[in-house]
Amino acid sequence: MNTITSIATVATDRAARYDNQLASHLSRRSVTRWEASTGTGTLEMGDGAAHAEFVSTPQALVFTLSTAPDNADLYEDVIGRAVSHGLESRADSADDD
Repeated sequence: MNTITSIATVATDRAARYDNQLASHLSRRSVTRWEASTGTGTLEMGDGAAHAEFVSTPQALVFTLSTAPDNADLYEDVIGRAVSHGLESRADSADDD
């Protein structure tokens, strides 16, 4: 299978906290694994059509997606929307503090 790799870095100072929530949210549509002790996780989407790894650093969330070229836009969108939604929710929560 011909695959491409897409990498995205999302700046946030709450990456470790957010990755766990992201894994939980995406587990409704994919097989997820999250290791809080290492700050790493994986997503298996579309019955193996896409594989993503994510890492939390002190400054960012880093996603690495591997999939067929024809599927890249779809799975980039799935992850991107989940991240965007989560960051917006976090901003709303911070405003309430």
